[in-house]
Amino acid sequence: MTVTALAERSEAASVYTELRDYQGQIGGAGGSAFALGPVDTALGDLALLLGRREAAAAHYAAGLELARRCGSAPWTAVAQDKLARLSVAS
Repeated sequence: MTVTALAERSEAASVYTELRDYQGQIGGAGGSAFALGPVDTALGDLALLLGRREAAAAHYAAGLELARRCGSAPWTAVAQDKLARLSVAS
């Protein structure tokens, strides 16, 4: 996500608020033609950028669970890595 990649804290709060309506879902475009992964993983990145570590951990855990339910090894690995990095940084 561009907001987190560029560390745009000024934009992160509004994007976080807008995306919260989609937590528990898979983000993408064109219906199911292009799937990016669990929205919760992106919400975790935004929460972390905003200094909300507990919220980030909760979002990463939710993203991990959804990735596992979908059977997506790449999404699972990303969510596991983000959750582990957050735990190590504590």
